[in-house]
Formats: sequence, C-alpha cells, structure tokens
Amino acid sequence: MPRIVVIGGPRTGKTTYATKLARQLGVHLASTGKRTEAEGGLVSTDNYIGRGTWGEVPDHIIKDLRGRESFVLEGTQAARVLRRWLMQSPDEPRIDKVLVFNRAWVKRNPGQEAMAKGVRTVLKELGPMLAKAGVTVEHMTPPVMTDEDWREHRSAKLAEAAEKEGENDGEETEAEAAPLLTEETGQTS
Repeated sequence: MPRIVVIGGPRTGKTTYATKLARQLGVHLASTGKRTEAEGGLVSTDNYIGRGTWGEVPDHIIKDLRGRESFVLEGTQAARVLRRWLMQSPDEPRIDKVLVFNRAWVKRNPGQEAMAKGVRTVLKELGPMLAKAGVTVEHMTPPVMTDEDWREHRSAKLAEAAEKEGENDGEETEAEAAPLLTEETGQTS
C-alpha cells in the first residue's frame, strides 16, 4: 500500500486532491491543518492542529504515521513533517511519492502568501533529501473543482462559520455563507 505526501501552500488544491486520492486508494488521510469532513467521512482523517504547538505538531504526526502501512499526508505543514522525519531517521520513512502543488487556484491573503513562501523554503531543503532517499517527486497543477467539491467546500465553510458563531449563540445560514464562497472562488453557489 502507498505512502504519499501531498505538499503545497494554502489554496493550491492539495487538500481536495489528497482527499480524493485517499478515498480512491482506501487509505488513511492525515491532515496537518484544520480539516472539516462531511458527516460520516469516507476516509479516516486525523486533524493534528489541536494536538500541540506549531513546533510540536510534526512530532505527533510522525509518531502516528510510523505505525501505518499506508497513508496520504497533506497540509501546509506536510513538508516540515517530512523534513523532520528524514532528519531524525533518514532510512526509516518509506515514502513512495511526493506530490507538490505550487500554484494557488484562488487568491490568497498576505498571511497565506507568507505561509506559501515558507513551504517553498522547506521544499528547497527537502529536495536533496528526497533525491538521496530515491523518492519520486511530481509537480502538480491545481485540480479542477467539480460541483461535488464545491458542495464539500461550502459544507466546510458552513461548519467553520457555525463553530465561530456558536461562541456567540448565533448560526450562519447557507445564504450567509454563500457570499464567502463566491468572493473566494469567483463562482456562484
């Protein structure tokens, strides 16, 4: 079974692609960022964001993935996780493939641009390590978003908005969330 790492900055389509890939392969999906799955998610998904500080998250992920035969790891921290894993145990992680998404498919805010720059910096360091380990690296273009992808995206946005509003005892309706989706993607709901 494969061990695949999907790397990219924010808004490059890596999560959409990784989710589809994990579903297709029937393997564990590990996400380094905040991930909202549809009810009864189709793949086993871990969200490590609440398990420690930014610096500790890679160690939690490495510990979990060591015990797995197969997985798809994705997220903006995936490059840092893989770099740390290779630095700690150069011969241990058997990674079959690294997929790199570089180009955003929608506009990023300044914080997301800064995060993307950090991912590119880590990738430069990671390149020679992956070559030495014989890991195949493929550079990908952002995936085409289907209607189903947009529905899942909207669902995640609604869940995120409801979580934020829950603190104020208010709920966001789909009509209220739709402008967020339209503004982000340029597509109507």
